[in-house]
Order: sequence, then C-alpha cells, then structure tokens
Amino acid sequence: MAKIEPLMTMAEIYGKDLFYSPRIPSNMSDWLPQDEATIDSLTAGQLTIMGELPVLCARGVSTRAGLQLLETAGLPVPASCYQYADGQDYFDMLSGLISVLGSSVAVQHVHMCDDLPVESSWVRPDLLSFLNNKGNLAALVPERYLPGREVVSVRDLTKKSRLKTFPLVFKAVTDQSSGGGCDVVICRSAEELPAIERLFSSCDQVVAEEYLDIGQNLCLNYAVFPTGEVTFLGAAEQVVDDRGNYLGNWIEKGLQVPDEAVEAGRQLAAEGFTRGFWGCVGIDVAVLNNGGICVYDLNFRVNGSTAALLLADSIFSATGSRVARLCSMKSTISYEAMLEVAYRAIDDKIFLPLGSYDPVAGGQKGAPSRLSGLVLGENRTDVGRHLDFLAKRGVGSGQNCHID
Repeated sequence: MAKIEPLMTMAEIYGKDLFYSPRIPSNMSDWLPQDEATIDSLTAGQLTIMGELPVLCARGVSTRAGLQLLETAGLPVPASCYQYADGQDYFDMLSGLISVLGSSVAVQHVHMCDDLPVESSWVRPDLLSFLNNKGNLAALVPERYLPGREVVSVRDLTKKSRLKTFPLVFKAVTDQSSGGGCDVVICRSAEELPAIERLFSSCDQVVAEEYLDIGQNLCLNYAVFPTGEVTFLGAAEQVVDDRGNYLGNWIEKGLQVPDEAVEAGRQLAAEGFTRGFWGCVGIDVAVLNNGGICVYDLNFRVNGSTAALLLADSIFSATGSRVARLCSMKSTISYEAMLEVAYRAIDDKIFLPLGSYDPVAGGQKGAPSRLSGLVLGENRTDVGRHLDFLAKRGVGSGQNCHID
C-alpha cells in the first residue's frame, strides 16, 4: 500500500510541550459510554494523526499487532505512545506523565481537578465545560443559525404547556463531557415525556429543541492553532439512527458544503480562541431542506471524523476510491482472526484501518474485538457491498462506538 499521510498532524495543531489524552474519565462520564472495553477502544481514534505529539492510550489499542496493522496499510503511527492498563492505571499514568514530562495535557474530555490540576490542562477545564455544554449554545451561536430551542427545568417537562409540537429533541444540560448522542433523545409524543423526565433526572435542566427537517447533516472540522489561526479541515456527513445515536460518517471526494456554513463554523471556532481555547473543533450543522442552516451542537474537541478527514485526500489518492464510510465495528471472531479479515480487505483496497482493540491485551477478556476505519468504494452502493463482505466474515458494522 502506498504511504498515506495526514493533511496535518495533531502535533502541528496543538504545538509543543503537550501530550494528548483521549480517554473518557470514568468519574465524569454520565453522558458517555460506561463499559471499560468501549472506553478503552475509543482511545485508538487519533493514533494515525498524532505525529510527534505523545499520546496516552489503552494497552488494548496499541499492541504490536495493532500498530503493525496500521503500518502495513501505509498509515503513520505515533512517535511516542504511552500505555495504561486499566481505569486506575490511567489516572496514575496521567499524573506520572505530567510529572516526568513536565507537560500540560490536551484532553478529549473534561476531568475533575483532583485528577487533572487546572495548571496542567492546556485550556481551563471550566472553559471546556462552558463551550461544550448544550445549554450555552445560544450564548455562542448567532440567533439566525439557532434552531428553535429553550432550556427548561427537568421537573417541568410534563407541565410545560408549549411543549405540544412533536417530535421534539431533548438534550442534557451538563458541564460533563457528552457525545455520540448519549445525552440526546427524540421525543415523538407527550406520552413519552415522563420517561424522558426520568432519563434526565440527574440534570437540573434540559434543552428542548425543534426537530429539524434536515437535508444534509454535517460535522465541519477546524483546527485552531495556538496563534489563533483557524483552518477548515473539511466536512463529513453524519450518520445517525432514528434515536439520534451517532453511527459514523460518510466522507466523499468533492462533497459540496455551503460556503455560509463553513464561514459560520469558522467564526465559532475563532470565538473559542478569544475565550482561551485552541485545538480541534467540530461544528454540527444541519443544512435544511428549505435551504436554511442551523448550528445545533458545538464540539470543542477532536471529533470522530477528524482523523478520517485529515487522511482522506491521501487515502483517495492511494486507493482510487471516492467515497468512504467511517465506522467502528464489533467482531464476533477473535482479535487475530479479525486482523486476518482486515488484511484481506486492505489488500483489496476496500478498507483502511484507523485503529483496533484487542480485549485480551486490554484486560477485558470476553468483550468483543473492535475494528475502526474507512470502508471504501467508488460510490455508496460499493461501500454497502464492502460492509456486507466484512459482516459475513465476522466483522459487523451494526454497533458504532465513535464519540462525536
């Protein structure tokens, strides 16, 4: 396979004197996946775009066999990769690396100050919480791009007289990290409100938002450099199920995106910098069927589609494909057998891996092996056939564990 290189690396975006930690902290994850195998597997997401930026990731995603899979596919691997064994070891390693490296930490998800001191975080944790809290969207996004929405007390959900037009979308208002649709639910009738009130009972407030008539559901990716420069990295079309759960992305050569949407996202990324943020940003934008544009979520962190977008041009050039489906697949076969399927798919130029998870190496024997990456084709029909090829060999795409 021809050598594949990202448009830019995480090291170039975040700068020097940092290391990167993508793990979800288990004590700040009410609105994120809870099981350890999923949490560990998600730390593989950016391994191919790290460059010289050191990364702290799970042992199960950074085995010799796992990294060899990436290298054989022509993809880069991190220059410095530190491994943790389990949840407690993660916190110990985080503390130890801060001391030994003398570095600040760029995190994917906000941590408690006892686990990551304020002075060791690359941006203030209260700023990370503010920028990513869905309750603050109206404080950041111009009114003309906002969907109809209001912030309401959870206790008032069944009493609010104006909540009569269904479906509605409810979202948790929280300073904890969230993603993947874990904090979002679509309500289709008033009879569902009591169950939604129970679901969000740990929150004081939720966002009640209009259900949008979406023609194109986009995640616009940006790099905000320490200098304040903002670079548009590209757009990915988001795949979600009828409950609002994130299932990956379509990446397409020459995808048409409204200039107005790109510029609106750029201004929001720049606003984050004025408040003290730099790094990767994803702006979730709905292009409506009537031509309107709505910004419905802000992700001031690396997004599920970030690595794929940074690698896309090089991948399309190397493989001759024009369309890719980003997905994270659970396997019904062993890790070693899963890698054999992956190698065949790489040889056939229908798949490029972005990461894998070996549950045995990760101390989660009995959990499924996982494989994430891009399923390739000339068009979406091609990609569908290639997904079927993988599924028939025990590597299915039915459940996605990306966080965006």
